[in-house]
Amino acid sequence: MNKSIKALIFPTDDPKQVLRISRFLMASAAYFICAVLCTFAYIAGFVTKEAYFGWLAAAVSINIVLFVVFRTGLNQRMADPSLTALQMCSAIVMVMYVMMFANETRGVFLLIYVVILLFGIFRLDTRRFLYVSIFTLLTYGGVIVQLHLYRPQGVNFQMEYLQLAVLAGVVMLFSVTVSMTMIVMVIMGVLIA
Repeated sequence: MNKSIKALIFPTDDPKQVLRISRFLMASAAYFICAVLCTFAYIAGFVTKEAYFGWLAAAVSINIVLFVVFRTGLNQRMADPSLTALQMCSAIVMVMYVMMFANETRGVFLLIYVVILLFGIFRLDTRRFLYVSIFTLLTYGGVIVQLHLYRPQGVNFQMEYLQLAVLAGVVMLFSVTVSMTMIVMVIMGVLIA
């Protein structure tokens, strides 16, 4: 990478901030992959035009704002300078938004929740991971409630409840994994920036 471009993206005097921005860029790459998946879903007719372009606009906006926050150092004023929970919750809301309009392919988009949760395994403590997990379940529960209220026709609610139960089980397994990972990291003396 050209040195002048690298200097625009990464600070030269703070290795921890360079690591945080690198992790943010990795999360941004995940948004790109999700954009490709949403494009396929839109072209195949599984996601509405409004949902697709709304998601794209929000994804670009979120990533620009977060990059500015990281690059200017505003994140260092927060209790968690990596903003992991904030980034995860933003991505979860984005998935929820697409799922509202995904019709019969809603279950496919649940897999993205799992990818989002992976970003928190090594960074969040058990308590914060549980909060994000509960938020995940609440957002999908919110999708189901909104479907009941505004678009009940053609929705298999038994399948939606089953998917919510499976997601709850997966989230619980992730929470146990995070708890065990944190114990191992404390024993090994591993510190995370």
